[in-house]
Amino acid sequence: MSIESRGRGRGRPRTPVSGTKPLAVTIQDTRRIIGLGNTKVYELIKDGLIETRKVGTRTLVIYASLERLLGIGST
Repeated sequence: MSIESRGRGRGRPRTPVSGTKPLAVTIQDTRRIIGLGNTKVYELIKDGLIETRKVGTRTLVIYASLERLLGIGST
């Protein structure tokens, strides 16, 4: 398992185990990670700067797209 839950309550972010990176995060976690509000996050998604995938009714943000947006991580 690459991600373990830190607390089982709703709304608590999942954290990577031993330095591994998540493949995708929720919109709520995205806001926390990049420090922007809902409006700006959805604007970046609409502009194609943040990549998402739908899983059922849930929208997940591809973590690598956040790294690209911020100019960090693997190139």
